[in-house]
Amino acid sequence: MKADFHCVTRWSVPDLRWEGVLARTIIELCRPKEEVRWVLAYGREGYSTNVPYGYFAQEDTILAHKLNGKPLPPENGWPLRLVVPSLYAWKSAKYLVRLEFTREKRQGYWEERGYHDVGDPWKEERRWDSRA
Repeated sequence: MKADFHCVTRWSVPDLRWEGVLARTIIELCRPKEEVRWVLAYGREGYSTNVPYGYFAQEDTILAHKLNGKPLPPENGWPLRLVVPSLYAWKSAKYLVRLEFTREKRQGYWEERGYHDVGDPWKEERRWDSRA
């Protein structure tokens, strides 16, 4: 799957090729309840981020283990990274170890520090106060 990658610090990398398991496949296997609205993604060492379920369920969201035809390098989240191309990169949790489907919104690492719960780069949803 080819997708752009957007950082909250205003840089982007176009046309990265990610390989792995589509989030839709995870949804089909887990069959979350209809009332699920959020997905919490947990990385190693305490990192977490909340992803609106609708974004997680998009056709280009992937649990990636390869980048540009090669195994995912450690600096990019080896062995597994959640990639949500339609959101800023902090929503694409590195070193993915767990996903949790929830009805209630719970904030992750950056969200607890004032970052936006959605993080849509086209709407420039960085911080709740919109000054960052």
